[in-house]
This record gives sequence, structure tokens and C-alpha cells, in this order.
Amino acid sequence: MSDFAADATVLPSLRADAEFDVCVLGSANLDLVATVDRLPGPGETVSGSGYAEYPGGKGLNQAVAAARAGCHVALVGAVGEDDDGAWLRGVAADDH
Repeated sequence: MSDFAADATVLPSLRADAEFDVCVLGSANLDLVATVDRLPGPGETVSGSGYAEYPGGKGLNQAVAAARAGCHVALVGAVGEDDDGAWLRGVAADDH
């Protein structure tokens, strides 16, 4: 079992001794969105005509909104060590 503190990524501005207006504890997710011409019926498969990925999750959305409102925000959550996790950490860092 790994030690969370040893595995945690801490952005330079998110030191333990830093002061924040808001601390958000929540999810940070990659939203996968497919565009379809209509919603499928029960048991039906509908082909998509487009695909996009967006940063999301209640925690990340709230943290970004608070930062854009002028607050100094800390976001506590978990993301993977893959490209998607790096992108989500970048979104959080860019909007802090």
C-alpha cells in the first residue's frame, strides 16, 4: 500500500503553509462528449458525428469558478499519472 503523501503531486503555489480563501475537496474528471443527431431509444445504438474532451468534475469546476472570481484556491483531489491527469492538473494550475 502506498503512502498518499509520498505519492502526492503538490503544485509550487499549493504548499502546506500557504493561505487560501477557498479549499475545495472534490473530483477532477475528463468529460468525454459525443455529438449525436438525436438521443437513442431504449436498447438502441446511435452513431456519433463528433467527439470532444473537456475538463470537468464538481471539484475542479468549483475551484476554477472560485479562482476566476478572484479567490486564492486550493484543490484537493486525485487524478491519474497519465496524459489526462497531467492535462487536468494543468487546468487547475492555469486557473489558480
